[in-house]
Amino acid sequence: MMTNEATSDHLMLNAYNIVTLRGTTAQGTLEASKVEEVTELVDKLTSLYALRYMPDLQKSKVAALIDREYRKPNESNNGVLTLLRNYKALQDDARDTEFAQDPTQMIKGYTLDVVNPHIEPTIVAKGSLEERNVIAAGYTPVGGALPQDPNDPGVLRQMYVIRGRGLQDSITGIMGGAAKQTKGATTKVNGFRKQVKAHRGRSSAWDPSTVKTRSHVVPLMRSSGDVKSYRYMMTSQSRDSVLERNNDVSKIVGSMAGRAVSKQKAIVLNKEVLKLMKDTYDTEYALDPSAFIKVSRYNKDPQIAERFRTIPKETQMEMRKIWGGDAMYVRRDLYDITYGYRKFSLGDMFAKIYQDRNAFEKIFVGVAEQFMGAKAARRVIAAEDIWGEIVRVVKDIWVIRHLPTLLFNELSNITVLMLRGVPLTSIIGGKFDSWRAVRTYRDNQKRIANVQAELAMDGFVTDPATRQRMENEIRGPESCHLNYQTTQLTSCFTVC
Repeated sequence: MMTNEATSDHLMLNAYNIVTLRGTTAQGTLEASKVEEVTELVDKLTSLYALRYMPDLQKSKVAALIDREYRKPNESNNGVLTLLRNYKALQDDARDTEFAQDPTQMIKGYTLDVVNPHIEPTIVAKGSLEERNVIAAGYTPVGGALPQDPNDPGVLRQMYVIRGRGLQDSITGIMGGAAKQTKGATTKVNGFRKQVKAHRGRSSAWDPSTVKTRSHVVPLMRSSGDVKSYRYMMTSQSRDSVLERNNDVSKIVGSMAGRAVSKQKAIVLNKEVLKLMKDTYDTEYALDPSAFIKVSRYNKDPQIAERFRTIPKETQMEMRKIWGGDAMYVRRDLYDITYGYRKFSLGDMFAKIYQDRNAFEKIFVGVAEQFMGAKAARRVIAAEDIWGEIVRVVKDIWVIRHLPTLLFNELSNITVLMLRGVPLTSIIGGKFDSWRAVRTYRDNQKRIANVQAELAMDGFVTDPATRQRMENEIRGPESCHLNYQTTQLTSCFTVC
């Protein structure tokens, strides 16, 4: 929890797996009626151990902060208590959404890593063709070979990073959310049963902070408790220095809250998208089958197969109900707007092996490497980023914030509407109505989020009458807000 370092074999990431002895021959020996009680005790004990390994300077700062906040006479002004209640609500939400209500997959002290999105890391085997490709694509190595588990029979691995391409990978589409992916490099280890047996025989005084080998792999568990595979975890120090992780508490909690809201809304919206796609397929496919693309996990086009794997698990389950299988069809002209697409970068040409490049790519890469040498890929990507930023600033100034452009756009819109027979008074009145509706929508959305957060925090709203009033307060606007996905904005807030 404190370092993200795995200092022991078969390290479990939550108290439930420890108590139920997951992945061992002793799994299931504890009476089911005692599992919840013992899990709660082990969870508290784990927190105490985490505090024990916390640096003294940080403990002093946290203790001073807690002492200051708890001296406030009004409990509602206690920032530490409010933060802990908010985090508890976010943990409960993560258990339901991120970990699909599976206690085996839950991570003790889970928080969302807020990292620099412009940094793209990758891990490859040393001396492999993949390593040569990432070097040619402009990636730079981070330190030496990565530490390896003593029982890992695999080859040595090397981490590479590239700056400036993190946000260029893909443009999102209507189909929201993202599939849950395991983080970290996976591998297999030998003789883990013997390791677990030896670990269980250790003294209670064993101190993991004194262990020299701090690169053990962590088991990936199935819901049944079996070990599926093992993975390496990036240490906190690497997340801070390599990925430039943001450790600001307000940023982390805010990102987790935003992610929770977006996931909930994405599931509802994705279901509606699936229904619309099925209706379009039933109506138009027989007339022109070539106008449709089959989207499935096993599509021959690797980019389409990749898009399918990014669909959330809940949406894939809904797809099976609506489509009756693990495939669906979408019109070609709606594919990109529905699923998103990978944004093209000049650096992509350098990442390909020579045989996979077309004639233009071979010429471009050859000329670039002739003039710029081994750093051609990095310099091309840097130039691309600079030009893209220039274009963005120019568009922002001359298109979005340029007053003549705004006036001419409005004049053009008004002219088109008048040519279609819309009276000028209705056009101007409609613009004011839309402006008021948008403001009302934003105010309602903000109020709903605040009230829901307060209701979700344990012990924050204790008076039953106050709780009922708050629930009644958001019931109308919330219902309207959800219907905003399929109804006009102005009519929505007219009803509210």
